Amino acid sequence: MIGSWLSSLFYSTFPQTFAKTASLSCSSRFVLQWHLTDACNLRCRHCYESDAGKNVIARDRFFASLRQCHQLVSNLQRNHPEVSLRCELRLTGGEPLLHPDFFDLLECCGNESSWLDISILTNGTLVTPAIARRIAVAKPLYVQVSIDGAEAMHDGIRGKGSFAAAANGISSMRALDIPVSLAFTAHRANTSDISTVAEFAAKVGVRRIWADRMIPAGRGSAFENELLSPEETRSFFQLMRHSCDEIHTRYGRNTDMSFHRALQFHEGRGKPYRCSAGRSLLTVLADGTIVPCRRLPVPCGSIEDNGLFNAFHDNPFIRSLREFRGPARGCEECLYQGLCEGGLRCLSYAIHGDPFRADPGCWIAHHSPGKQSEAHIIPAITVPPMRYYPAKSSCLPTDRH
Repeated sequence: MIGSWLSSLFYSTFPQTFAKTASLSCSSRFVLQWHLTDACNLRCRHCYESDAGKNVIARDRFFASLRQCHQLVSNLQRNHPEVSLRCELRLTGGEPLLHPDFFDLLECCGNESSWLDISILTNGTLVTPAIARRIAVAKPLYVQVSIDGAEAMHDGIRGKGSFAAAANGISSMRALDIPVSLAFTAHRANTSDISTVAEFAAKVGVRRIWADRMIPAGRGSAFENELLSPEETRSFFQLMRHSCDEIHTRYGRNTDMSFHRALQFHEGRGKPYRCSAGRSLLTVLADGTIVPCRRLPVPCGSIEDNGLFNAFHDNPFIRSLREFRGPARGCEECLYQGLCEGGLRCLSYAIHGDPFRADPGCWIAHHSPGKQSEAHIIPAITVPPMRYYPAKSSCLPTDRH
């Protein structure tokens, strides 16, 4: 409790100084999350996909777009010589292992190790010992596996047998010393299972657990009544902290709980987190559509015609995410408004259609005495509706700049 009080005192006393250092550290890594395919072997109830589609990125388009990514990162490095900038390419889906050329793409990325690091986001169910050996060759930063509760809870969300299959996949990777992280998607039905997931992670040698709240999009739209209230959100973060303390006491500190997500710094031990979408994160969907983040699915162009570079620098919505200085609507009286910039923007967008509105799960904004006042509310920035633009079919130019 004393540590939390001191952290709050520091952040409220030096908000401008911390905002500058946070911005600098965010810029040291640029993340491109690539959904290689829409195909998936599971039908998770809370998934932001409506259904498994048929889109898949072709090898030639992937390689050409990798050159676009290199151009973008090189340009950012020239503009920010004060940091050593690297790119993290997160390969995901759907289920990325269902891409017919997955290991060819992985090998290609490995040849770009001078500027590129690779991570893989998977449900883990298709990782056999043989698959794990092929993943190990690529030396990913980590492989993230989704675990949403104890076996009964996880299977109820992701399908019967999915927990056991994912656990086997994790064991196969840990046997080869592949770094594994667990991702936990929190909603009202499963928050109490975070303690069980933390203990499971510590027992199997997982390096890190992170949790974030469900976004009601795609199939998850039917789960909207399972969204956490502000009070439940705060209680969940407190339970995360307690679970972290428990595994450290019982199993040592080889497994850690990350608190680097919206609002978690209030009850955890992390630094204030600001949404990185459009700032140091872009996402490419399997049809080539560029969005700031998969959970903030506002179409901002296509990978055709040097789309990554142009989208990052010129797209009005991406620029607004990067240049927004707040306060977010509903955060006008908050001490932390310059640090978290409104919290979970994708949740605000999903609920209100406005990413620059206070996080619906923020207990501070919820109880703010001025939250009903219109005097300080800034106009909402108009964003496109939640739909996707079709990508063109022609190939990208192959030259580097």
